[in-house]
Amino acid sequence: MSESPQAEDGIWSYQSGQQSKQMDEQKGELGFEYTFTGPTYMIGYPRVVLNMFASESEDMDVFVCLRKADAHDKILCTINIPQEDLGMTEKVPLVNPLVFISPTGILRTNYRKIDKSKSSSHLPHHPHNETQLLKPGHIAELERGIWPTGMVFEAGEKLRLLIPSHHVVSAEFEPL
Repeated sequence: MSESPQAEDGIWSYQSGQQSKQMDEQKGELGFEYTFTGPTYMIGYPRVVLNMFASESEDMDVFVCLRKADAHDKILCTINIPQEDLGMTEKVPLVNPLVFISPTGILRTNYRKIDKSKSSSHLPHHPHNETQLLKPGHIAELERGIWPTGMVFEAGEKLRLLIPSHHVVSAEFEPL
C-alpha cells in the first residue's frame, strides 16, 4: 500500500477456499502493508475496493481484514478484558471471547451489487436481491465495508490489509 497510486498494474493471487485453523496467523493470505512514518490515528469505517477474478469459478467468498504489526513485524491482537481483571498472570489464551484479532469484512461475490441510494461514503449497501455470477477469468469490482475500528500507530508500525481464504477468527474454546 502507498499514499499514491502505483505506476504499473499488477496481479496478485492466493488460494481461495482453504480451511481455517481458527488461530491467529495462517499461511495462504494475500497481504498488502503500509509503514507509518509518524504517530497516526485510524478511526472510523474503513472500506475496500478490490478488482478480482476467479479462474475457474462463478462465485467465491472474499474475506478481508485489517491487522496491526509492530516495527519488528510481529502481528498484534487486542485483549478484550484487561489481564488484571481476569485474575491471570500467565499469557491470555488465544480464544475468541478473550482476544480480538481484527476488523473484518466478508462478501460473497454473487451478491456484490450495491444500492447507491442506501449506501454511504463509508458503507456500501448490498441488497442481496440479485445474483451476479462471475465469468471465469473476467474481472469484477468488489466493494466492501469493514467493521468500524480505532487503531493507534507509532512510527515504524504497520497496517496490513489481508485477503485470507477464510474468515479470520480464533476458536471459541482452547481445545478447539
